[in-house]
Amino acid sequence: MFRISLLIFLMFCSINAFAEEGYFLKYIVSAKGNPSSQKGIALGHQKDLSIFETRYEGGFWIDNTNKEGAKSSAYFSGSIGIEPSAGAFYANLFQGIAAISSPDEVLGGPLQFTEEVGIGIRDQEKKTAVGVFYKHLSSAGIFMPNLGRDFIGVQVMIPW
Repeated sequence: MFRISLLIFLMFCSINAFAEEGYFLKYIVSAKGNPSSQKGIALGHQKDLSIFETRYEGGFWIDNTNKEGAKSSAYFSGSIGIEPSAGAFYANLFQGIAAISSPDEVLGGPLQFTEEVGIGIRDQEKKTAVGVFYKHLSSAGIFMPNLGRDFIGVQVMIPW
């Protein structure tokens, strides 16, 4: 599944290589318990669709919690949301669907739903941005167990 996720992500990047909007890099840590127990990175692309924004990202997390059955996983997600701004400041809210490579005792199936909320600062001229966010993954009860994973992180966006 990891190879499939990587292949989809690479195909996505080549399709959007000349896009007008921004690519982003995220660093994530666990929002529950010890932040260093779960951490990871993600790469993605965000595009403006007039009222809404679309976002595609792929990445992975490493789970060092030593919980029985907890696994590290790669993921790929697509989401839609809003991103209002006031001057240099912005806030966003995204919801979407994610596929994970390694279902475990926390996330019971390969299909997950994702919600993300964030705030940040954007340079209007260069279209670069930096922000912080909270991300939640769960299956909404479709697969069991459904304990969910919660992450907080930093996002850096650059135009391409």
